[in-house]
Amino acid sequence: MNKGRDTFDEIIYDKKLWEFASHPDAAVRRSVFRLLNHILEEREGTQRRLQFARTTTKFTDVVPSLLPVASSSILYRGLTSNQTGSALEYSKAISLLTVNFPEAWETFKKRPKISHIIEYLKRGSQGGPPEVWSHIATFLVHLPEALFPPALEDSIRLLQGLQEGFRRKEEPKTHLPLAWSCYFQVASSLLNRLPAEPDQRKLVEAAVLPIFEQYIRLQASSEWSSGQIQLSTCMSAMEVVQALRWDIIADSFETEWLRITQLVLDRMDVPGPGQSEKPHSSQEELTAEGGRWVSLCKGIRQTSRESVPIMSLVDKSVVLMLDKILSVLRRGSGKEGNALRLPGLI
Repeated sequence: MNKGRDTFDEIIYDKKLWEFASHPDAAVRRSVFRLLNHILEEREGTQRRLQFARTTTKFTDVVPSLLPVASSSILYRGLTSNQTGSALEYSKAISLLTVNFPEAWETFKKRPKISHIIEYLKRGSQGGPPEVWSHIATFLVHLPEALFPPALEDSIRLLQGLQEGFRRKEEPKTHLPLAWSCYFQVASSLLNRLPAEPDQRKLVEAAVLPIFEQYIRLQASSEWSSGQIQLSTCMSAMEVVQALRWDIIADSFETEWLRITQLVLDRMDVPGPGQSEKPHSSQEELTAEGGRWVSLCKGIRQTSRESVPIMSLVDKSVVLMLDKILSVLRRGSGKEGNALRLPGLI
């Protein structure tokens, strides 16, 4: 038994073993990460069992001693290496390490910088399954604050890196639901870390509120274009907004919501069929956009029943829309196509 333990120790405490975390062969990397994940998961299970039995196993004391040997290869070289073919195992490894042993980030001289993490995020899921994004979310939410102090600029850059990762052409569209879930989990965590209320407001303005315009897809910027945005994604964004005190975000949310509403209103003035040789948008596009605006209104009202200011704001925008509809109908009386041009609201 002791001989087996000695062999086990000799293998896992060999620094060269963990250097394979950046090996060019994906099969080799997967094997290294699976070994580490097994050790971490076994230790976690053992810790729970030890609450009920006074026993020890080889895994209870392995990890703390292993950190100085393995951390540099896993958390530094691994982040900056191509993990195609080992993305799931690697994302799970850094997640388990960060959650259970945040001190792993302090055990080597050359520590990863926020730029190394962003570089890793920009590579997306690297051919892995959607679950990679769940591991990435856990990893980012549990980053030790002492080593990565909250800063507005870094927070925005990190979220931009996340988006760049799941906007890659190589990233399957089926990954988007989990990727967006990861995004808003991380955004919420970063907001909670930022101590200054003005910085919280600026982060929401830069990294959360633009999703609503992208959902409606009016004139949304290309940097937010990552395939069809779902209503559920907007509801995740609303959860982030609602988690903040309303006085912090009130002006920003109201300004953005009324701006989006005004864009919809303005596009209702696009000439109908037979009224312009070069119509700016098809009636189908306007109808679809209007329909998404209506869906967004309904979704926000359903998730904001306890927020009087948000409910009042949405109701105000609905009144503006109804007034516009009546105005267009009156102006278009007798003209073919005017009612059809209304964006799916009547």
